[in-house]
Amino acid sequence: KEDYFYSRFKQLAWSKNVDDAIVFPGFVPDAALPVLYGNALAYIFPSLYEGFGLPPLEAMTYGTPVLSARASCLPEILGDAAEYFDPADVSAILEAIHRVITNQKTREELTRRGYAQVGKYHWQRMMDQTLNVYADYQQWKETQYKKTN
Repeated sequence: KEDYFYSRFKQLAWSKNVDDAIVFPGFVPDAALPVLYGNALAYIFPSLYEGFGLPPLEAMTYGTPVLSARASCLPEILGDAAEYFDPADVSAILEAIHRVITNQKTREELTRRGYAQVGKYHWQRMMDQTLNVYADYQQWKETQYKKTN
């Protein structure tokens, strides 16, 4: 959806006279994601700060090769399944894009690794682990209560 940052990016593209070369789709319903990801040569994620990094993992689930900033938690989350670049270095970003979009074997390898990487994450396992943390805490809290009473 369009927010403050999205609007700023559109204005920057317009000011650089490249807005006609960039597609700004706005909100994309989940049903359209397979078509978008499936037709992309790569998913480029130059984020400097992330809480977890779901967008590039989502791209990997559709077999889209991922190029990502080597920043924040992204290398830990994406492992060896992404082509990394320094997000503060425009030349490094362009070189990474060029390497991936001009080399089909690299894209195929990133796709293979991406499928393996997303296989490490499961919503059910995350939910079970989160519930276990709460249960462990509750048990610890009850133990502490018994010690003091």
